[in-house]
Amino acid sequence: MHDHDLRIAHLHAFVKGSSDWKRHLALRDYLIAHPTIRESYQELKEKLTQLDWKDGNDYNMGKDLFLKAQEKIALAWYKERI
Repeated sequence: MHDHDLRIAHLHAFVKGSSDWKRHLALRDYLIAHPTIRESYQELKEKLTQLDWKDGNDYNMGKDLFLKAQEKIALAWYKERI
């Protein structure tokens, strides 16, 4: 994790229709529809990539509060649209 140039991908795999699958789709669609939130998330990720992490779990913890709050909003928003 110390050499951020070595990482080329980060993949997620979920069972179609599962709660994790729906959560990720909801957040994706919410971020597409809400550019200000999307930009805030991008800024957070850019700041976090400048830090020296022991491993990817530390980086993920840096995003955790933002994501948990936005996922809750995104799920409610998503459910209104489907």
